[in-house]
Amino acid sequence: MITFNPNCSPLNPIPRGSYTVYPHPKYLSLNLSLNSLMDILNGMTSAPEYLFIANGDHVIDITRDESDDEYNEVEINISITIIGASRERCIVVGGLLVMGKAEDKVKISDLTVRESKSHGVQGKIASIHLENVSVEWSGYHGVAVINSKRNIMKNCNVSHSSMSGVRVMRGSSMTISGIDTTIHDNCRDDFDNDTGLCAYNTRSFIYIVEPLTVDEISY
Repeated sequence: MITFNPNCSPLNPIPRGSYTVYPHPKYLSLNLSLNSLMDILNGMTSAPEYLFIANGDHVIDITRDESDDEYNEVEINISITIIGASRERCIVVGGLLVMGKAEDKVKISDLTVRESKSHGVQGKIASIHLENVSVEWSGYHGVAVINSKRNIMKNCNVSHSSMSGVRVMRGSSMTISGIDTTIHDNCRDDFDNDTGLCAYNTRSFIYIVEPLTVDEISY
């Protein structure tokens, strides 16, 4: 972990706090995967506040569960802010699974999540804040939250999911804002319970902030 030096950072605006980067220039020879890095951060008693991800295609390792189904997702069990170098060129090939406690919050911005074999971005109990993120070609739902409050999406694109674009379940809530938000061409597998935006039961809510409307962002 490195103490952040704002005088040496190209970022604008510049966050202050401890951070790490991926790939790390000191450990390129180890070919450390993003999965392995997050496993290390999840186990730290004092993890960095920020993870900066460079441009490039960052392919997530494929694992199998006890039913022999394939998954390619990074598990995140801590509060952290993940910032990509650019939405167009910082590509995570796989999914992001946010776990943790109700008070945990994971912020993700300026990257693309693509070709997850399950959900693109999933929040369970812990909350997720997505800004300027594209979620594409997910095997299940594009963005899914379960038993999770205080979730936010701003200026995000969710497209070409096999199931719902955004699904909110089991007493969860999601607030969607930003005039650049688009949710389109989802429900590729045409299941009966899937839609562009889906609040799955009466205890789950999707809030759309004006001037956005459902018709504008989901079709």
